[in-house]
Amino acid sequence: MPDRMSGNGMPATGQPGGSIGRDFSAPLGSATSGRLIFSSGASNVTVHADPTTEDLYRARFEGNVPTLGVQGGTVTVRYPRFSSFDWLHYRRDSGGTIALNASIPWHIEVRDGALEFEEGTF
Repeated sequence: MPDRMSGNGMPATGQPGGSIGRDFSAPLGSATSGRLIFSSGASNVTVHADPTTEDLYRARFEGNVPTLGVQGGTVTVRYPRFSSFDWLHYRRDSGGTIALNASIPWHIEVRDGALEFEEGTF
């Protein structure tokens, strides 16, 4: 899967990294369903449906930002691997919100566990 690509093969809006907040989005395009995959766990993140967005998704992260990639209707969120001690520091200083387009059905998959994962209204 290409990192940070939108559903139409173009880079997703936003930039990862550093210690400041980052906004991400990708166009809905022709997607008729969506899939959100946290490929290396999820921490301190809220996911909800947004009936007002015309994008596939919109996301905002603070602190240490994960890598996001999009292929078709699949959005992949990849947090870096850390030791247990470093993960506690990373979790405390980071957080995010992901708003999914409410006009299509979504499948959410969290691999490797979740810590402070909140699912909003769908």
